[in-house]
Amino acid sequence: MKEVLKKIVTMFLVMMLLINSSAMLIISEAVDEIQILTNNKNVQFISYFKDDSGNRVSKISKELNSDDMKLYLELSVEKEGYLENANITLKNSNFVFDTQNQIDGISQISEDSLNVDYIGAGETKKFEIKVQAKKDENYNLDLLEQETQIELKANYVNSQSNNTDIATTRKVQWKQTSPYNDENNGAEINQKVITNTNAIYDGQEKRILQLEVENKLNGNEYPVKNTKLELAIPKVNGENPEKVLVNSIQRGLTTTRELTEEDYSYDEEKIIINSANEATEENTVEWKQDGEDKYIVTYIFNKVDNIEEQELNAKIELNLYDSKKTKITAENSIELDQGEKNSIISTEILNAEDEIYKGKLYEEKQREITENVKINVNCLKVMANIELQEESNENLETKQISINKNNMLEILGEEGIIEVLDSNTENKITEINKDTEADENGDIEIKTNDVDAIKIKTSEPQKVGTINIKAIKIIKEEQENKIKQMQEISYAIVGKNINKVETKIKLNETQTDAVLEINKDSLNTMQENEIEAKVILKENSEANDLYKNPTIEIELPEQVEQAEITNINKMYADNFNISKYDIEEKNGRKIIRVKLVGEDTKYVENIICGPTVVLNLKLTLNKLAKTSTEKIKMNYTNEKAKGYKDNAQTGTEEKEIQITSPTGIITTNKIKELNVNTIGEEENKNVKIEVGQEEKQATVEKEVINNTGDKVENVVISGRFATDGEDNNMGVVLASAVGVSGIENAKVYYTEKEDATEDLNDSNNEWTTEASTNAKNYMVTIDKMEATDVANITYKEKIPSSLEYNKNAVETYAITYDENSNGTSQQVNGTNVNLTTGTGPDLNVTLTAQVGGDDIANGDEVKQGEVIKYIVKVTNNGTEEAENVIVKGRIPDGTVYLTLVDDYVYNYDLYYKENLDVKEFNGIIQSIGSGETKEISYEVRVNKDSVVGNEVANKIIASYEGIEKESNELKVKYALGDIRVTLKCVMDLSSNISSYDNVKYQVIIENLSETTKSKLEISEVHSEYMKLLSMKKEDIGNGEAQLIKENERYYISGLGKNETIILGAYYECGKIKDNEDSEVKYIISDGENNYRSNLFHRAVNVGEYLEVKQTSKTDGEYVKAGDTIEYNLELIGHNFKDKENLKKDEEVEVEVTVSDSIPNELSIDKVYVGNNEIKDYVYNINRKLTFKTKIKNGENEKIRVITIVNKQEDLSKDIEISNKFEILLNTDIYTTNNIINIMQKDKNINPDDPDNPINPDDPVKNEFVITGTAWCDENEDGIRNDNEKVLEGIPVYLYNVKTNKIDENYKEITDTNGKYKINVEKGEYLVLFDYDSSKYKLSKYKVEGAQESINSNVVAAKVSVNGEEKIYAVSDRIQITDKSAANINIGLIELKTLDIKLEKNIKRIVVQDSTNTIVYDYNDESLAKVELNAKKVAGTTIIVEYEIKVTNVGEVDAYIRKIKDFMPQDMIFKSELNKDWYLNGKDLYTSTLSNKKLKAGETETLKLMKKYKVGTSKYWDGATVFWQTDNQNKVRTGKIMLYNSETGKRIKEPYNHVTWVHSVLHKGDYNLKQCFFGEHLLSEDKSRPVALVESEKTAIIASYYLPQFLWIASGGKNGCFNVNSLSVLAGRSIVLFPDLGATNYWQSKISLMKSCGIEVQMFDYLEANATEDERKEGYDIADYLLKVKPDEAILQQMIRKNPVLKTLIDTFDLKLISVQQGTLQPKILPPKKRGFRL
Repeated sequence: MKEVLKKIVTMFLVMMLLINSSAMLIISEAVDEIQILTNNKNVQFISYFKDDSGNRVSKISKELNSDDMKLYLELSVEKEGYLENANITLKNSNFVFDTQNQIDGISQISEDSLNVDYIGAGETKKFEIKVQAKKDENYNLDLLEQETQIELKANYVNSQSNNTDIATTRKVQWKQTSPYNDENNGAEINQKVITNTNAIYDGQEKRILQLEVENKLNGNEYPVKNTKLELAIPKVNGENPEKVLVNSIQRGLTTTRELTEEDYSYDEEKIIINSANEATEENTVEWKQDGEDKYIVTYIFNKVDNIEEQELNAKIELNLYDSKKTKITAENSIELDQGEKNSIISTEILNAEDEIYKGKLYEEKQREITENVKINVNCLKVMANIELQEESNENLETKQISINKNNMLEILGEEGIIEVLDSNTENKITEINKDTEADENGDIEIKTNDVDAIKIKTSEPQKVGTINIKAIKIIKEEQENKIKQMQEISYAIVGKNINKVETKIKLNETQTDAVLEINKDSLNTMQENEIEAKVILKENSEANDLYKNPTIEIELPEQVEQAEITNINKMYADNFNISKYDIEEKNGRKIIRVKLVGEDTKYVENIICGPTVVLNLKLTLNKLAKTSTEKIKMNYTNEKAKGYKDNAQTGTEEKEIQITSPTGIITTNKIKELNVNTIGEEENKNVKIEVGQEEKQATVEKEVINNTGDKVENVVISGRFATDGEDNNMGVVLASAVGVSGIENAKVYYTEKEDATEDLNDSNNEWTTEASTNAKNYMVTIDKMEATDVANITYKEKIPSSLEYNKNAVETYAITYDENSNGTSQQVNGTNVNLTTGTGPDLNVTLTAQVGGDDIANGDEVKQGEVIKYIVKVTNNGTEEAENVIVKGRIPDGTVYLTLVDDYVYNYDLYYKENLDVKEFNGIIQSIGSGETKEISYEVRVNKDSVVGNEVANKIIASYEGIEKESNELKVKYALGDIRVTLKCVMDLSSNISSYDNVKYQVIIENLSETTKSKLEISEVHSEYMKLLSMKKEDIGNGEAQLIKENERYYISGLGKNETIILGAYYECGKIKDNEDSEVKYIISDGENNYRSNLFHRAVNVGEYLEVKQTSKTDGEYVKAGDTIEYNLELIGHNFKDKENLKKDEEVEVEVTVSDSIPNELSIDKVYVGNNEIKDYVYNINRKLTFKTKIKNGENEKIRVITIVNKQEDLSKDIEISNKFEILLNTDIYTTNNIINIMQKDKNINPDDPDNPINPDDPVKNEFVITGTAWCDENEDGIRNDNEKVLEGIPVYLYNVKTNKIDENYKEITDTNGKYKINVEKGEYLVLFDYDSSKYKLSKYKVEGAQESINSNVVAAKVSVNGEEKIYAVSDRIQITDKSAANINIGLIELKTLDIKLEKNIKRIVVQDSTNTIVYDYNDESLAKVELNAKKVAGTTIIVEYEIKVTNVGEVDAYIRKIKDFMPQDMIFKSELNKDWYLNGKDLYTSTLSNKKLKAGETETLKLMKKYKVGTSKYWDGATVFWQTDNQNKVRTGKIMLYNSETGKRIKEPYNHVTWVHSVLHKGDYNLKQCFFGEHLLSEDKSRPVALVESEKTAIIASYYLPQFLWIASGGKNGCFNVNSLSVLAGRSIVLFPDLGATNYWQSKISLMKSCGIEVQMFDYLEANATEDERKEGYDIADYLLKVKPDEAILQQMIRKNPVLKTLIDTFDLKLISVQQGTLQPKILPPKKRGFRL
């Protein structure tokens, strides 16, 4: 707070300087120092805990195991802009987020990070997030009181679309206390007798008593420092044991350190065992969290028959690592009885799986299981060896056992041995000792040759402990019916002097299972929907049946009207083929059916779930469908099914899908007989009724659908029948009453009055419930419609026979309703239907212009000498043909009308004729059919002497049948032109340009200026099939200018004033494939300006041509010697003509010659034309294949050339095999695309030394490669085109199918060409692409018919990598055996965004005071400032008109349901000013756009007016009322005061003009309890510091100048300084701003305020620095603030002091935005940037 006050004083000094005619231009932003704020004033961020009272705290002490520990985060955007990509991360934390949190507004959460969704202006998102303490096995004790940093990073976009990186950190501390205490004792100790028997110990018979003692901490919820265990010593005949042994068999509570004899001691009464968990130098301890300490205590006595019964007591003491040094104790007591027990050697069996499924038993007739056998040695010197064996089971065999060598030698000693024998025959299988080799894990694996059971013999144990043996058993059964009967499998161990142990494994039945995945969660009724359906036949678990000949049926929702399978493919389905697929209709639904043929016999155990069918579907929905949740259902069958889920006869799977339609009230209009079917308010539907036709009856069907998502009320459907009236004259009559169905309590009314209103109570409207044939209007009233309700309106109309022309009838309807949520009335219109017998032609005229083929916009400049081509388009929107349409156009002043010179080809310097006497263009269009558009054009040239800068306009008038229609007006502005360029073609006018013609053009270049042009650059543009061969100067012209060529470009040098040069330009034409005219134009540049010629068009002749395409299934793949490469050539003929005109075009066939230079690495095997193999081809010594074939128009001739890859002697590097065809048609040669294959280098050839081959006994690793390309599928067709960009930086991984792991060593990233290359060994792999699924979606999978080299080969799948599950693009299985793999490509489609931009700008401010009204107009200003007369502030009304622009800046069309605006404090909403808006709570809403489709790039503009008002009173004329409203929003009273309109000071003569509202209202018994003026704001804004002043007026004025404070007033020097009034400020930061003279008194109240929990500071700068005059006047802070001058005045004052500033402003055309006026800036918010804008 002291720092804040320092800043206040500093900035107040700046303000004083400004008052003294100084000012500063602030160009930097202040740094935020307030904990709630970030580095942008509009973004706020808070983090905290809550104590038991619900108070916000940054530090808290709470138990480490708390399951209700929560962190609270608040993130808000204040006034404008939005926040995106917000990430909140925990740093150096002792807790983590609970990832099970499902919180609205959080898109992704991990243990230490979360992402927050978009936050808009005025929006605050509050998150209550469950957190958990960090608990690591190696636990750092510093974490117990660790301070956590919470880091926010985000992107803030303001209303001007400027980006700011938000970065800030908050600190919180959770002191993690122990959940245990002396009262809440969590310790536990247990003891049990495991051995009580006589046995030979160390050669003598002894009584051995063994206890297993277990001590633990319930829950293990806190690190244990140490334990102390006390056990009572048992007695035998009153004697102590001869020997006591303690062995630790489990250490899960304290430390894994081995127990030594130093850790325990005993005397005659007790034994004490100590275990310490000591911290390391890094302050870490062991914390297992899920175990206990377990000991075997062995007592050795002399032999006795039995031990007397006695009580054995035990006690445990645990010390924790908490700050309280908590000590926990527990006791236990057991009765020692005389029962004999023997666990000197014991065994346990632990199942690796307690239950399994029978899948592998069915398929493979056997299944491995693993049993972990523990041999527990609890006492030494008792048994000379250990013998145990497996019990035989007819369905079990032993495949292998493994024993850890170190474990064996630890228990049996260095000389220890283990013998493994066949249990049935006693034949030794192997013997294990210290010399037996172990694998890299230290395990010794023994293959047991599938014996039924084994026997184990060991040497004498040398140490207490456990020998672990892993046994791999095989369940075997050949007969399927017996497998079905098997319910469990048993496994048992028996031994010498060892109790039998047995375990059982449950056998579960299998089921057929499949998964349906849809890549979209919604279908839209208003557009075509492309979706990917993926069916996964699950075979990745033995719980599933393997598949044989499966069938799939996918049932689509009934709303789907059209469905198309655009592509179908399979993955991971090597044993299956898609034999059939189609779509049928059943019960009104589309059913997609797929049949696969094949069988799988092995399970997959990796991320491949099973055979997968990928379908790309195109779906069109019924546009009338309502928003609803539907299901896509899948049924599937399997010939090998043992069962399906829920014991069904077939498998079923469902996926929910949202059907989305436009929101609001949806209207439809259908008249089947007239082919009318509309939705919503479309363009008027015009229906032509033929004259003279017979009488027709039409049924009108309308639907009104409530798709608002809520109930609507007071629904009125009003419409106009097509019956006769003022505008209707067709004679239509109503043929039935109006029927209403689908809704209850609807009432129908009719009237024959055309101008009737909807008022049923007005008798003039003549509404009745009886229908008549001449009814003009109808009205349906409905009390309410629930969400999704549909009202069906039907009636019949009769259209008379023998109608004539010019008969018309219009039918309309509309709906009004009240929204349930706010009562606002809304209106929706249906589509008007216009019936007409025809009104003749109706023309629309459009005028455009071009210069040199460039379109000219209205107001564009055109240079002197340039030719303007005016293009007139006339469209007939009428129902009849228009004939003899006269088109008249202006010849604008400064231009001349141009026509072509006769035989211009032979007049070298002429092309245009200037018709100086023509002042108007007259053209005629002979006829324009209904709906047809005709075009006519004329040319003018801008004169050399036209006035530069002059703007001239042109407009067209089209006349027909006495009607004139005007076009739009088009203006151009004349610019200076030094060069005139004219272009003409000089070939014979009687012929068109044909393929392979050589064509000459002439370019006439004139210098219109008075200066010589030293160098002019020539540029030209021509049709794509044309090529400029050369250019030369013609031997005509009137000057010495020359044509020169430099660096392949042409120039003119030395073109003198008024001189002309004529150039000849020679072009060569290629193949012409369409009928569009050829185009050529020239541009001459003098370095500063470009001068355009006319655009020259010439008609063309389209000749014969071929369409050629080469494909290969192996395109791009690696090949080896002996492989087959098949090249497929497709030839399609076009435009073949029979010269004798004896054959139809489709019958004409032309002979072509096909040739192919076969690469050296290939040999020809066979050649096919169509389905026929040909032998008569020519294959010459140059390896060139040639043959002839005939092709018909439009037919696709398919040719196949099959080749074999030759063996190569030297393959020290990869060889590229490239092939392309050439096809000769007449003289035209067509060349196909290249097909490229790669022959991989020989792994045994050393590329550095080919003569020294690599040793084949030392195989090369990573000898093969996998390659592919990532590209952006911009046209979304699933095929990579040459013009589509490639994608760099896509991570690529290899998944090893055998190891079920991703190998990080194989990671690659696509390069600048989008390519990757991974070196691999032989094996089976999947390629995984780590693409950004928030930015891209996958292209179609393997488009049918596309080459592999340009296909996409991946689908989306969830894959777990390093414990994190995410979406990857995954390929099919890739088998690498003897060659590499190529073309494993990924096509990505950039996701189209739905992005709506809201801009709110001020258009106008109206200020009304007691004397006048001032209107301020603004141009899209987001911030506006008006000067108020402080002397007349009382009673001043301010009306602000806002303009809200809603722009669809995304890439897809959008429907806007509602728009919300925020109501600022002290603002008044007036509904009469805003008919389209309504107030709900504190916010404003409009549904104006609810049925409006906002297309991409479109903008809609809304207006909103808000009114600010200062309260007034008539008690004194012009008096002001300051209402006192408390923090509960209750009005306590109002203070009435009168101010002098000239000085702005209170009027105190002849008496003080102050009174109270309750006094004026004569509330005699009123008990006044004052509160602060502005107190109601405290509960609404808890973030800003509070500024307290005396005067209410001062609070209002200061809030304008210093909005970063929340300003309240005490109402006087003594006001509200009592405990009750001050209580509302508890916990707030307050700055006191006393009036002059009141500082000492307020200083005395600071201690009172602090006692109320208020953080308070005094601003005493005024008291210390005020002048005597200011003290006499009783100045307060508002008096100083009002002295600050307006921005413009300060600027002029600065200019007077420094005139250079004026030069700076003028030179750079700077604009004054605002001036930082040195007003107080105590709140540390970044101010708006001040200064000048270029």
